[in-house]
Order: sequence, then C-alpha cells, then structure tokens
Amino acid sequence: MQPIDMENLARSGGAGLGIGVGAAFVTSVITAILALAVSSSVLDQITGTFNAFGSLSSDNLFGNTRDMNILQSIIFFMVQGVAGGFSITYQGDGFFSSSSTGSAWLGAGLSGFALLLGTAFGVYLLGRKNTIHLRWMGVASSAVVGVAAGIVYEILGLIGRIQISTITVSGTSVRTFFMAFLFAGGGALIGYALAQITPDASNVFTALHLWFHRARGFVRTVVETLLVFGILAFVIALVLYAYVAIRSGEAVSILLFPAILPMIAGFLFSFGSLGAIAVYGEAAGASVGLLGSSGEFASVSGGLGWFWLYVLVVVVATLYLGLREAARNMYDPAYAGWQHAWKAPLTAGLFWLVYAFAALSVGGTAQGHSVFAMPAMWSCLIVALWSFLVEVVALTFGQSVILSVPKLWKFVVGGTVQPTPKEVLEYNRAMNQRSSNPSMPAAAVSGGASPSVPSSVASIAPNGNGQNGNAANGSQVFQAAVPMAAPANPTAPGVPGAAAAQPMSPNAKKAMVIAGIAVGALVVVAVAIGVLSSTVFNPKNAANAYLSQLSSGDYDAASKTVDPGIDTNRRALLTSAVSANGKNALSSPKIDSVSANGSEAVAQIEYSVHGTTTKDTLTLRKDGNTMLFFPKWVVSKPLLYTIVVEDSGAADTVLVNNVKVSKRNADPNSSSGALMFTVYPGTYTVSLPKSEYLTASAVTKYVTGGSSKSAVEAQLDVKATDKLVSAINDAIKTKMGKCGKVNDASSKACVLNEHIYNTDSKRNMSWTVTKFPTVSKQDIGHCKRNQFPYRLRRRQSDLTYEEQDWFDENTWTPQTQDYSFSLSGTVTVDDGKPEVSFGD
Repeated sequence: MQPIDMENLARSGGAGLGIGVGAAFVTSVITAILALAVSSSVLDQITGTFNAFGSLSSDNLFGNTRDMNILQSIIFFMVQGVAGGFSITYQGDGFFSSSSTGSAWLGAGLSGFALLLGTAFGVYLLGRKNTIHLRWMGVASSAVVGVAAGIVYEILGLIGRIQISTITVSGTSVRTFFMAFLFAGGGALIGYALAQITPDASNVFTALHLWFHRARGFVRTVVETLLVFGILAFVIALVLYAYVAIRSGEAVSILLFPAILPMIAGFLFSFGSLGAIAVYGEAAGASVGLLGSSGEFASVSGGLGWFWLYVLVVVVATLYLGLREAARNMYDPAYAGWQHAWKAPLTAGLFWLVYAFAALSVGGTAQGHSVFAMPAMWSCLIVALWSFLVEVVALTFGQSVILSVPKLWKFVVGGTVQPTPKEVLEYNRAMNQRSSNPSMPAAAVSGGASPSVPSSVASIAPNGNGQNGNAANGSQVFQAAVPMAAPANPTAPGVPGAAAAQPMSPNAKKAMVIAGIAVGALVVVAVAIGVLSSTVFNPKNAANAYLSQLSSGDYDAASKTVDPGIDTNRRALLTSAVSANGKNALSSPKIDSVSANGSEAVAQIEYSVHGTTTKDTLTLRKDGNTMLFFPKWVVSKPLLYTIVVEDSGAADTVLVNNVKVSKRNADPNSSSGALMFTVYPGTYTVSLPKSEYLTASAVTKYVTGGSSKSAVEAQLDVKATDKLVSAINDAIKTKMGKCGKVNDASSKACVLNEHIYNTDSKRNMSWTVTKFPTVSKQDIGHCKRNQFPYRLRRRQSDLTYEEQDWFDENTWTPQTQDYSFSLSGTVTVDDGKPEVSFGD
C-alpha cells in the first residue's frame, strides 16, 4: 500500500476550501452591494415575509437593520447562501425579565453554490496533479474539508453577529455548521471524483462537461434530467420574478436574485411538476399545489392557474429527455431495458427529497414551537414519476420516432455517449487497482509508479455507418455516437440477441403520427382546461364581472347575474334607471384576494362611493360546469343594503334618484312614515314628486356598505305649500259659512255650536262671523302620521238669539253675545287632493 501523502491531501483540500470560501465571499459581497442598492435595510428585503412567533416576530427579530455594517451584511448572505440557521436571543428589560431563544433559516442562495463549485474547482486543480484516490483518501479529505468549512462559517457567524437593543442575531448554529459541511464537503467530493474519472480536462468545469457526455446508463439519465429541469426552473423563476417585481412597482428588488432565486426556482418547480409546497411543524398538514390544497391553504386558489403552462413545459421537456435517452440507447444498448428503468427514478426522487429538505426549506423556531415550509416531501415521488416517464418514452416509441423523423437527430444527438479515451480508461483502472489491491506493484500501471495524467481526448474517426468502432478496453462494449448523421439501422452490440430498432412502415408511421397528434392534443387540451379553469373560469373573474356590472350602473344585468332574492315589487331601486348610467354607482372596484374552499369562495373586495373607500366581501359558489369542462362560479350573496326614507307619511310616493317608489316597493316591515328600500352601494338622492300642496328639500345620502350593515337614513322635512294653505282657508270659510244658516243650537253643522251652553233656553240662534279666520304657514305644524295639524286661537264671532226668562217660560228676550273661539284640525293630502278635518 502506498503511504498516505498528507502534504498533497492538505494542499488539495486547503486549495478547495480557500477557493470555495473565497468564491462564496465574493458572491456575498456582490449580493450585499445589490441589496444595499435596493434598500439600506438589507435583512428586511430577505426576511420581510417571514414571521416567527410572539416577541420574535420579523419586526422584533431584526429590528432596525440599517445598523448593520457591510461586513455583517456579507456574512449574513454567506450564512443564508448555505441555508444556514440564525440563532436569535431575546433578553427582556429589567432585573427580573426573562429571556427567550429561537432560530430562523432561509433557502440556499447563490453564495452556497459558489462555495460548492469553488471547492470542487480547487480540489480538482491539485487533486488531478497529485493523483489522489477517490477511495478512500478523497472521501476522507472531503469530510475534513467539510468540517473545516463548517468551523469557518461558525467563526464568521460569530464575527458577524448583530446586536440590536435586547436582540442578538448570530449565524452561529448547528444548522450553519451542517449545511456548510454539506456544500463544501460535497464540492470537494465532486472535485476528487472528477480528478480521477476525467483527468484529461484543464479545470473542473471542463471535467464536468466531459464526464456528463461520457456518463452512461441511469447516471446519465439522472444528471441530464436534473440539468434540464434545473435550467428550465431557473429561467422561468427569473422571468416570473422580474415580471412580478416590475408589475408590483418594485423593479429594483430584482437585484436580490442572488439570494433568493434558487429558492424561488425550487418552489416554482414544485408547482409546475404537480407537486406542492407544504408546511411542517406546528402547522403540519397545510399545503398548496395545483392538484389541491389543504389545511390553512385550503382556501388558496387564485394566482395558480398560469402554472399549468409550467406543467406543459415539463411535459415537453420530458418528451425531449426521453428522445435523448432513446438516441443514447441506440448506440449504448447495454443499459437499455426495463430492468434498468427503476434506477433513474429512484435516484432522482431521493436527490429531490434531500435537496428540498436541506436547501429549499424556510422556517424557524421560537418559544418551543417550530414551523417550516418546503416542497412537500411526497413531491419526491412526483419527480421520480417524471423521471420514469423519461424512461417510458425512451423504451417505447422514442427510437422509432427518431428513425422516422431524421430531422430530429440534430436535436437529440447530444444525448448519446461520447467515447472515453483509452488512456483515460487505463488511468482509472490503474487508480482503482492501487486503491483496491494493495499487493499489486505500482510498476504494473502504465506510465510508472503512479498513473500519469493523459492528454486531451484524441479525435475518433467514425466508420461508415455512423458508429464508432473504438470500444472501451475492459469496459462494457458500446457504440459512440457521431453527431454528423443519424443511424440508418443501428444494431445492438453488447446485448446478445437484442433486436435492432427498425424504421416504421408507412402505415405504422401514419398511426404513430395520428397517435402522437391525439396524445399531444389531449395534453394541450388538459393543460388548456387547467389554465382556463384557474385563470378564466375562476371565482375572481366571476366576482370581477359582477362588480363591473355594478360599477357601470348596469343594475339590470347585475340583478340577473345574482338574484336579489326579494319580491319583484321590492326591486324598484335595483334597476339601471337608478344608477343614471353609472353616475350614482360605486366606482373603482378592486379584488384584493380570493380564498376558495372546495365549492365555496370568498372574495375580499374594495370599492369607492363618493370618494369613500369601503372594504367588503363577496361570497361565491360553484354552480355546476359551463362548456362541459369548466367550473361555473357564481356570486351567492349580492351586495345589497338598506336605505330608510323618513317623510312622516306626508306623501304617498317619493323619488329616489328620480325613480318613483311607494310603500308597496318597501320592506313589509317598514313603519308608517319610514319606508325601507333595498339598494346597491351608491349615491341616492331622495325627493318628493312634483306636487301643488307639498314641498321638501332633496336629501342626498351615500350607501357605502362594508362592515357597517346598518341602514342609511334619509329624512325629508315635508312642508305645506301656499296652495295647501289656501285650500285649508277655503275649507274653513266654507265650513264656518254654514253657521249663518243654522238656528238650532244643537245642530252639529256649525262648529261654533260647540261653544254654546244651556242650549235648551235658547232659540232662533243666528251666528254672524264678523271676520273669517285664516291659516298661515306658521299655524300649520309638522306632518305627523300623514297629517298636517293646524290651530287658530281667539277668533271673534257674534251670536244673536232669544233667551227664555228664568221665571216666565213664555217670555223670550232677544240677546246678542260676543264669542271668542279657537279652531283646530288636520289636513291630509291623499291622491293629490287635500282633505281638511275640523276638531274642537
């Protein structure tokens, strides 16, 4: 056994650690500068959406972050980049005050990946030169590099701790150590592995490229699947992030992408791959996704519809990956078969489970409680399913499609395996032999005591049928792909008895085209249904349509859209005539949010009435389907409120926005003189119809609705007109004029007889009104119970009569007497005509 070269191990590990931490530091410097360009409050931009518990809420958690210096900002982004944890200590004021501790963490940022790649770069650089074996020195050295990185990050977290008032935030935590260990140790392991497997590259990035194209079997499938899905996820995340930032008026926040883009990409991919985002810990059971939501997110439905287009992108990518694997299997059929189909899905699913848990979780702990959100753990099964579909495409119709459509070859040829040079294979064999067989002398390895580093890959000439005849020595036989031409009829070397893929016959090709079109159409239709169901046929659009009808003043349509649920007579003020073409309607309607729970939904809305903004709610429900496939959402409860018109019953009818209404149009529970009408939110002017006898100033009221459900009152001060006063006086004159014709003291035809006493001793009475009384407006009171009262006092009249003598009943003596009388009564205007009554 060769002695352990501790010096070379230390050099390669130290180089990897130094370059990795340096790369993470530079990336964090850039991130911190960009964050400072967004706002002087660095942490607020990253943690503004995160809430811990109690006194450790986000406001108290980081306090006035403008007190952070640039070094603290850089260290913050270094710790955040590896998805490290921030330990938080809160010390209350006062001698007897208590303290509490907690923690918080965010998803990994670009600085974490800079640490991984930088470490891999440094380790590869020296590991390749010093021929360090992956087993076991490379693995052990990677672990040491990971431990060292964890210690470095712990020290940096301690140096960059933030002290604000009674709160201390530090990046020193067990999670920080563990995550730094994973990123740096993983990067070192990648570097050592590539240094042995692809030593013919100049740097780790070239080595990754060579290894990727030389990899075979399920390893190539897994890496290719993760790479394609990863690129798509990052591109879509960046586009959506920029769109949302610009749309919300916060375009400058795009500069924060180095810190949060990887996390956003992972979360969006969870949605687009038909997975979900789930919450674990205290809020376990809550999740949200395209296929359904649960727990606290059960009501979430708005805003996810466009993710069905993401699903379509994933479907297309899956088909593309399947065709690339099919092309690979045509030249390297050793790993083509259903017996290998489980390997890639299992590996991809496990990778996603670990990556999501370690690098995509967001959460915290405080006061004994913990909660964190991440792609749902069962999403790993979804990722495995997509990877299995890649295998299905490759093992079923993939090769036939390639042979039938030669133009596809240039798009899928990159999926084929490039040959590994003979000298590289010999180098790897020598390295493996030295690490696994201690008795074998070093001289047995070509090139001296230690295997030499081979030169760059030499070009390999293809043979006539587009295949490469240079099989790898001592390895599984396979044919190297040549990008120049698609295979005409490739055989299946390496698999005894394997049948060669054959081009499809014209009928089979036609059937395949038809089947492909049908499947493609079904996929497009399914995605279109999903998109349209979430973006067009959703509760938000149903609520928008209803609010648009109300704001435009189309009350007739609004009442048809949502039945008011009251008698027809009571709908007099729910017609378009009341809105005056929208002039009196609500304005600026807006939907703040929509939460759906199964077949029911609630929309939080706001609108304005006469400049007053009101927040209100609309309830909706599913009412079957429309166009067979799409859910039909309808508003289940209309926006109806009450306005009370008080006129003391003076008028039979009133005008509301020039629409005539009466008691028959009011709520049956209305009291006399206070009529309750059902209306939509808006402006309402109440007045009296044109009348010769009654008058009142118009009153304008605003029905704003919202949380205040109390009725709006509009009180009319109804008064008598001059013509009504004249009508009263005419009635008084007519009534009292009858007294001159009455000579019977007991007759009720004359109202003055009520002032006479001892009528048995009086005869031949005759009233003479010297001056008829007249009523003025001042004599008429306010209308009460549909009547105007009037009263006249101290009016004079003369009464002539004969009075019987007390002692001689046959003697009658003529008498004349002055009487002072008062007169009162009421007047009622009924059907446009005044009716005057007389009291005592």
